[in-house]
Amino acid sequence: MQSIIIIGDSISNGYTPLVRELLAGKNINIEYLSNGDSAQLLVGLPDWMVDKRPDLIHFNCGLHAARFFRSSQAYQEPLDIYTAHLRAATQWLKTHTGARLVWASTTPVITERIYLDYVRFEKDVLAYNAAAKKIMDDLDIPINDLHQVLVAANVADCLGPDGVHMTDRANALLAQAVAGAITHHLEM
Repeated sequence: MQSIIIIGDSISNGYTPLVRELLAGKNINIEYLSNGDSAQLLVGLPDWMVDKRPDLIHFNCGLHAARFFRSSQAYQEPLDIYTAHLRAATQWLKTHTGARLVWASTTPVITERIYLDYVRFEKDVLAYNAAAKKIMDDLDIPINDLHQVLVAANVADCLGPDGVHMTDRANALLAQAVAGAITHHLEM
């Protein structure tokens, strides 16, 4: 049985059950690990990966890092910190797991729908995705562009009332993209 680990946030939590359904009967076991920002990913990896021998890891972080807190006028993780942590976490995965890695881009946001102390801006999502792309390109890691999947499907129809989380249709689209990426990269 092939072992897959999906690492991500609440977005991946929404599509992972559907990925399991799509890949049922294909001799694939999928484990889900929830993280937050890139610092949490970097710190958590050594404990999360103990005794795990995944064939493939599909991973993402960025949505938490890009939070902009209105009260303090600061990002949860400024772009330079995010970039440093993500590079270190990705290098750790390459060095310590032996798994094929697939990066998932951060999904779009609709700022006008977000009514929390922190907000996310699409321009920041794009900047964080660009920084992650550079890292993945440097380390020769393929990218599953989930951001583009939703852009192509009309972001306004894909995001729920909170401007961040997915509708059922969007979760299904993301699950298809993730299942396709897993299948493709396992066969390589």
